[in-house]
Amino acid sequence: MSKTKKNDNDTMDTKMSPRERLEFYRNKKLQKRRQQKLASYHKNKTVKQTEQARPKDRHTCCCRYHVEIKSAFKSCMDFRKKIIKTNANDIGIDVQVFESISDVVDVTLCINLTLQCMKRQCAECGIHKLYLLPEETGDAETDETVKWEKFEKVEIKVKGNKTTKKLVLVKKESKHDQYFVHEVRKTISEYLASISYPVDTMHEFTDGCVAQYKSRHCFGNISNSSRDFGFKHFTRNYFETAHAKGPQDAAGGLLKRQADLAVLRGQAHIQNARDLYEFAVSNLTRTKSVCRRRLFRFLDFIPREGNLSFKPISNIRSVHQVIVDNSSPHIIIRELSCFCEKCRLQIYHECVNVQRIGQVQHHEMVKETNNTFDVEEDDEEVPLSEMVSKGQVIAVYADDPHHDYFLLKVQEAIQTLNSESTDAWGSTLPAGIKVITGLYYDNIDNKNLLSYKLIPRRRAVVPASAVVYICSEIDARANIVFDECVHLNILHAINDIIMSYK
Repeated sequence: MSKTKKNDNDTMDTKMSPRERLEFYRNKKLQKRRQQKLASYHKNKTVKQTEQARPKDRHTCCCRYHVEIKSAFKSCMDFRKKIIKTNANDIGIDVQVFESISDVVDVTLCINLTLQCMKRQCAECGIHKLYLLPEETGDAETDETVKWEKFEKVEIKVKGNKTTKKLVLVKKESKHDQYFVHEVRKTISEYLASISYPVDTMHEFTDGCVAQYKSRHCFGNISNSSRDFGFKHFTRNYFETAHAKGPQDAAGGLLKRQADLAVLRGQAHIQNARDLYEFAVSNLTRTKSVCRRRLFRFLDFIPREGNLSFKPISNIRSVHQVIVDNSSPHIIIRELSCFCEKCRLQIYHECVNVQRIGQVQHHEMVKETNNTFDVEEDDEEVPLSEMVSKGQVIAVYADDPHHDYFLLKVQEAIQTLNSESTDAWGSTLPAGIKVITGLYYDNIDNKNLLSYKLIPRRRAVVPASAVVYICSEIDARANIVFDECVHLNILHAINDIIMSYK
């Protein structure tokens, strides 16, 4: 007898070597474990697949903005308690001491929220509904000041006056577009299939990056999710700007930091993406954290031969949820996401929150041909100048042989000049041009070219097209010192702009 038969799908050749037999039993054990997990999944499948957000989900955020506003809120409430205790007989109404920021927000909103409330277009909502004591709104010099804690960016020096620097730059895929995201989604789908994990409905949560996730071409790509990946239902949900970047940034930051440390210690030699991938697989797959393991995949090539170009969709920037159903040739879009009981059952026209989030809209994705010419483009990448806001530090292109760029503290974001304007520096700009107003910084230390001081009272008006970099790493203080990495990022941005015109 040459074979030992286990069952219809499990046979072992008796001529196998000891190593092959060991591998056979390992695979058999792994397959049995997967089947047990799959059986457990189907057994508990009646459990709700999605849950509504709870107040404590917001309270647990530890980003700088939420921690600082909590500190300010606590100080204000302590101040209010002090006023009430001191002037208990003089206060004629019952003044509420709020326990959380959510309680304050609820007071300023309508009882029955609508989509207009969410978009800050409701005339009834607002801080005018919040009662403030006279002591809380006084601005006289004799009034008591409320103080709270906030974070400050601090430069830490090591080895005297030397600062640590990144030694290795791994060249990434230069173009992150709908083709790149398609391959990533394909990799995830193949992995789920390899572990025998069936997926009927896939939920994606992303930011609003135009090139990767939120454009007509991206919408067209996900409209084929059922055909390409076998999902019966698919939703993509978009976070607001600067939200929900913690988990993925933490994962990427860990990988980069471990790679930096390995290079500094001479434990690894990383020069390209392949080297980084092999280092990660060898050293970071196993973990001591709550995650059992980390998975790494390497995409050597991104095919871009297929046609993933589609015709425009109006008001695409206001969309925050895209739904694909294999029973419909159209995609479903709406301004806000919802996971109520009806929406979880794909009965979107009976959504219980329709007054808050609005009606769904059906849209047919039409592919572009080579002869298609778009007269109106509503989903092109947002210009850098439109992302500038008051209080930021930006780098503007300098038409000066002695400077590559100038730093500007923004006082007024982008606006259009109604008439010709000359600023305090003698720069004259014609009417009709988009400009940004602010104050320049000047280098104050010849030995440290990255040390700057704000020049007060000399207003500068610069063309919006001159913005080359938004320095989100720099706090807009009177005196700033920033890292050399920021300086190099600005130079790279200038170089990319110059190369784009060649």
